[in-house]
Amino acid sequence: SAAELLDPVGMANYVAANSFLEGLARRRRALGLRATCVAWGGWSDLGMAGKMSQSWERRWERRGIQGLDTYRSFDLLLRLIDAGPSVALVMQLDWHRFAATASADQRALFAPMLPKEESLSSKKVHSISVASLPAYPPRPLDGESDIASIVHRRALNILQLPEQSRLDPDMPLADLGFDSLMSLELRDVLATDLNTALPATLLFDHPTLSSLIPFVSAQVRDRYATS
Repeated sequence: SAAELLDPVGMANYVAANSFLEGLARRRRALGLRATCVAWGGWSDLGMAGKMSQSWERRWERRGIQGLDTYRSFDLLLRLIDAGPSVALVMQLDWHRFAATASADQRALFAPMLPKEESLSSKKVHSISVASLPAYPPRPLDGESDIASIVHRRALNILQLPEQSRLDPDMPLADLGFDSLMSLELRDVLATDLNTALPATLLFDHPTLSSLIPFVSAQVRDRYATS
């Protein structure tokens, strides 16, 4: 899977599995045996990518990541097996959009294929990465109201809703569109914004904003009381 190259939250298992398979393929080739390991991007109508929610489809599209055509991918697979390298990466990308949202590590990895900076500006790509948004300073925070504003705004960012939108504080975030990966993303960005460790089960234990905000506020108070 190409997931290991896309910085997905909560998918360290993909990195471990890919590393093993890539090492196995290289080892077999070194011994003169046949082996081909392909890290695939999402296929349009097969596998997990074909079952993604609309919110995740929009997130991938915003980053320039497009679904692979099934028949074309099978044809490419046969060509890779026949005469390709031991390890290959196959993705369908809009390089301008991908470059606009890529992390520093991704830009370094894909540098030969990324468009020049001047061409990026000429294309006027309008895309926002949550990671690129300015971090809120951990101090000073004016009590729970400031924290509530940060939590609410970050939730809207991840859901890709306008900043003026209002979320029902008593409705489970899962019903508002959050899946497990988005929940981990919210936990991570809040931990960074507030400079406070938060549990991986944060949204599982506190599934609504009305329960999440008081818990996060208490964690922040404890963090600074002991610092």
